[in-house]
Amino acid sequence: MSGWRKKQIQERENSMIKISFANTAMGVFLYLSLLILLLGGWVMNLIEIVNYDFASITGMIILRIAGIFIAPLGAVLGWV
Repeated sequence: MSGWRKKQIQERENSMIKISFANTAMGVFLYLSLLILLLGGWVMNLIEIVNYDFASITGMIILRIAGIFIAPLGAVLGWV
């Protein structure tokens, strides 16, 4: 293999490593952001339940109570 071809392959590998690192850093950032948003929504759902007066039971409050145990549901309902 010629020296030119080796250099071309090396440059391609180096650029792939840089892209891979950028994708990994962005993936970690997005994952942590989503995790924080979901956790915040679940906590807000819990706060809504605590502040509810329970004078009338609605479908929404039943879903919110279910969202305590089904975390993804509670996380989404916390933002509604």
